[in-house]
Amino acid sequence: MAKENYWLELLQNNSLKLDDADPATGVGGAAKLKRGKGRPSTNGAQPAWMLYRAMAIIEGYQKFRREGYNRQVSQEKAVGHVKSLLPKMAVSIGTVKRVLARDHSAAFKECWVVERKPEEVPVWENVPLGAPIVEFKTMEVLQFSLRPFPKHPKTKRTALDFSRKRR
Repeated sequence: MAKENYWLELLQNNSLKLDDADPATGVGGAAKLKRGKGRPSTNGAQPAWMLYRAMAIIEGYQKFRREGYNRQVSQEKAVGHVKSLLPKMAVSIGTVKRVLARDHSAAFKECWVVERKPEEVPVWENVPLGAPIVEFKTMEVLQFSLRPFPKHPKTKRTALDFSRKRR
């Protein structure tokens, strides 16, 4: 705190020069007061749309793995799955690989498992305050949880079966 006041005092007195460096660190003067370069630190915080994109990627990947596609084809089809859900969402095969490495890796004991399930949800429209809810409707909801890494079936459906044209 004392060093910050020292630099502020020098700045207010117009006596701050480039040669006023801190002898311990070698940094100081005008350089000490400049903002840092690069992106500002977010401390790992991410916007909510990135969580939704990650869950959609994992859902698509798991869906195609359960159908018997191999890892590479499932990753490619996960891109199409996200684009079918959210056409304007920016997603690429590199994004899919990065999300799967971070959130769905076999190196961890548990990973995210995402499923779509029908669920009875209450209808809140036109319900007076304090009145019991009597009307429910069935909706498809995304359910995600941490579970042990799933064992995917071994099949012969490879990338060569789907991406190359036969001559």
